[in-house]
Amino acid sequence: VTEPAMFGVNIPLKYPFVAAILTSGVLGAFIGASKVLGNVGVGGVPAIISIQKEYWVVYAICTVIAVIVPAILTVIFS
Repeated sequence: VTEPAMFGVNIPLKYPFVAAILTSGVLGAFIGASKVLGNVGVGGVPAIISIQKEYWVVYAICTVIAVIVPAILTVIFS
């Protein structure tokens, strides 16, 4: 999340920020437990380039969930 999005939208509205934090924590724990391995350097959606091939599916699913779930939680709770 870029600083303008975080300080301009997420923190003042609270719910998007909390939804993103909760979802990121849960998915980060899941990716760690799944032993997804990658290289440091590329972030965001292009990061799939640095992920080892056997973990692409898990990483891609978690990336999609990380976009959809916070949006749904924000709509539900706000």
